[in-house]
Amino acid sequence: MNEQHIIELSHRYQIAVSDRGFMVNQLMLNQNGQYEIQTKQHCPNFESVIQYLEQCELSQEDVLSLQDCKKVQQAILAEIRDVICRSQSY
Repeated sequence: MNEQHIIELSHRYQIAVSDRGFMVNQLMLNQNGQYEIQTKQHCPNFESVIQYLEQCELSQEDVLSLQDCKKVQQAILAEIRDVICRSQSY
């Protein structure tokens, strides 16, 4: 079984869930106005998905303080909760 969800933070991420774990694709807007996969990261478990998203998002130039870090972490958790709620409604 393979489900895919889009997570929107400062970048877009596509998370694919399968029996082998999670595949997190970082999506970037190309010159044609379409999203394409920039990087792929296999994550064996849910905790590593969160760690990867935090690593990507916290490396942004606009994250300069602990308050910024907290906002990023809250945004990640809110997006993940939304995905979980949507997937449970199927």
